[in-house]
Amino acid sequence: MLPPLHYRHNYHQRQKIRQDNLPHHTHRPHLHWRHYSAQCHQHSQVTAGRYQSARGNRESTYVVDPLSPQEVSALLGTSVDEQWKNLFRFAIHTGMRSSELCALRWGDIDFIGKTAHITAASVVGVIKGTKTKAGKRKIELDEQALLALNNQKPFTFLRDEFIFEDPKTGEAWSGADAIRKKAWVPTLRKAGIRYRNPYQTRHTFATLHISSGANLFWLATQMGHRGPEMLFRHYGSYLEAYDGNTGRQSNSHIRS
Repeated sequence: MLPPLHYRHNYHQRQKIRQDNLPHHTHRPHLHWRHYSAQCHQHSQVTAGRYQSARGNRESTYVVDPLSPQEVSALLGTSVDEQWKNLFRFAIHTGMRSSELCALRWGDIDFIGKTAHITAASVVGVIKGTKTKAGKRKIELDEQALLALNNQKPFTFLRDEFIFEDPKTGEAWSGADAIRKKAWVPTLRKAGIRYRNPYQTRHTFATLHISSGANLFWLATQMGHRGPEMLFRHYGSYLEAYDGNTGRQSNSHIRS
């Protein structure tokens, strides 16, 4: 049985007053959700946009700044420590990442086949897998790379562990930052070379081979890339500058 008319009227009036006193979104749930969804969508677009912008800025501001042949000669000719010199020579003539150099062991070297097997990397002293799946690879060693290894033998070969070590501690380099602070910066200063980070040794290797007309598929494999696409991304200007008239040449003329 329905209540009297005036009771029903008063009930609806009280409900209206209650809703009017509530926050706007409370009694209009469909509008509140629509507004919330729109805000989320807008926020996600802004966040994605900022991420893409930041990523694009990082890629666009990173400069490939290899050492010139003259700078390589100065670097190797004025290294403060013989072990530093061996490390730098090997890095420039293999294109290996600093983290891979820190984890390289004598057992990874095939002196008969003149190759090195890259299977690990050292990050802050922790041995891990290579940066990418393609990073696990076998690379060729040229005369200068083999010279660096032979010169390093008196220091670490008999221990049959890591090839390159910090001469002050007698331990393997913990990572790229340790090499930069302890060995790279002092050597650049003594040689009078404009500062670049140690990763530029990898770019030096790449640009030297590009300028010599190296096969890009071979170069990509040597550097641990899945294909030449990364080479085009980083070294496009060097590829454009190459006139295509020279075959692959040895870069063994760069020595101290």
